[in-house]
Amino acid sequence: MWTKEQFKTRTDAGPFARRCELIRAIDDLLAQYPKLRETLKCLAAARIIDYCNDYIEQVTRSGKPSKRLRGVYELRGEAQQEWQRLSARNRVRNRFLSAMRNPKFKTLGEIQRAAPGTQALQDNEVLEALDDLHRAGHGLQKIQQVWQASHSTKNFWDFLEEYVRAHPQEEPYRVKYLDENDRRAYEVRIQGGTLWQGQGAESHLFDTTRFAVNSTIPANAWGWGIFVLSSDTRVYSGSSYSHPRPKPSGNVDGRNSGDILHHSSFLAGRPVRCAGEWAVRNGHLRCVTPRSGHYQPPVALFKEFLLYLRARGVLLDRLAVAWPWPGYNDRRFYNAERFLWANQVEFKQQPRHNGVALAELASMDDPHSDLPRRVPPPPPRRPHRLLPPIPGPHRGTLVIPRRP
Repeated sequence: MWTKEQFKTRTDAGPFARRCELIRAIDDLLAQYPKLRETLKCLAAARIIDYCNDYIEQVTRSGKPSKRLRGVYELRGEAQQEWQRLSARNRVRNRFLSAMRNPKFKTLGEIQRAAPGTQALQDNEVLEALDDLHRAGHGLQKIQQVWQASHSTKNFWDFLEEYVRAHPQEEPYRVKYLDENDRRAYEVRIQGGTLWQGQGAESHLFDTTRFAVNSTIPANAWGWGIFVLSSDTRVYSGSSYSHPRPKPSGNVDGRNSGDILHHSSFLAGRPVRCAGEWAVRNGHLRCVTPRSGHYQPPVALFKEFLLYLRARGVLLDRLAVAWPWPGYNDRRFYNAERFLWANQVEFKQQPRHNGVALAELASMDDPHSDLPRRVPPPPPRRPHRLLPPIPGPHRGTLVIPRRP
């Protein structure tokens, strides 16, 4: 879009060039245009087009030649291109927001209203929570790209139903979302460092040996479970697949493994305090990782979760942290106590403390490392009570008499 000075240069016709009200109105809009928001710029561009058309019609009816007419024609062409660009972008946003206001779906505010100390669902995963059938977010994103490229006048949800009927093989799989009653069966209690699941007589030690998670590396898929920590400090955990079955390659066969759970399933897409994966054996937590594509919790929230575990009796010095580096699907194991003190921690990078890389563990069951630990030393032992010295030739030394 032209600036006010550019328009003046193209329509300069002497000292009386600005006596026309339409020309002055265009000058005012061009002066304010760079400061406007994008939605208002679209309206301003349309108003400039109307002023240009009115000026051209006025000059045509008068029959008098005008030196400013060529500049007005050029400005109208620039304004039309700008209006088309902005209106196309606003049309996509307005169609999406109009669908969000539909009472048939959850509102976007309920999902992304994150209180301090919580993490909301990632923007690219919101569609999964808003969909009434809760189809996988990555599949809905592909259909959304087709919808945006089609310039359809229908909103996304109507376009989605028509697209799925025409291309049934491209419909994303459905994710199971839990309501308040369903999620009680997935609640995990941590008492004295031991993890329990179930209510009342059905309570049992929590174990993830037969669980499986979604991972491109088979060793990182089997024996792990997903978990979330809600805003009211309740932990929910389960397997990503209700009946996981292996493929010939060793990965999980997601199509034939029953119901599918994501991190967003436990709280129906609402914000969490932390999310990730962990390995639990017979009620004892062996390893934990903040790997969650739906929430991607920051390092600060993951460290708060480690403190949450410590407060409930989990020994961090006997716990391993599986940190995703060098890739997001890779796992390197570190001692949780030393990881908690590391001050240079970023995803897909090696954790460091004051520039020194933390030593890796041999496996998730190995709590030892060659780096000194920044933990309080154990209290000194009380000395044994000794008998008083016996007078005689051994004066000055402590002699403990033997039993007869």
